[in-house]
Amino acid sequence: MKANVTHLSEISDSIKNRSGNGGGGDMESRIAKLESDVEYIKRDMTDVKADIKDIKKDLTDIKVMIPQLQVKMLIWGVGIVFSAVGIGLTAARYMFS
Repeated sequence: MKANVTHLSEISDSIKNRSGNGGGGDMESRIAKLESDVEYIKRDMTDVKADIKDIKKDLTDIKVMIPQLQVKMLIWGVGIVFSAVGIGLTAARYMFS
């Protein structure tokens, strides 16, 4: 039976001669592109952070406005009920007098 042994020098030669996405002569250009992409990502993240701050401010403003609107709606609702009752009583007064 033959032993399944691989020498370390064969593995090293195999790694050195490997081609594909792991290295090659265009590595510097790929790194430059990645660095450029990272700069765009940083800029975009700065914009996103500013947008989030604006959204938080708007949300805070909305949270303040909701109770005020609820009070106004309640006042309008009560006013409408009183107006309807008043109109009904006035109509009944003229109908039955």
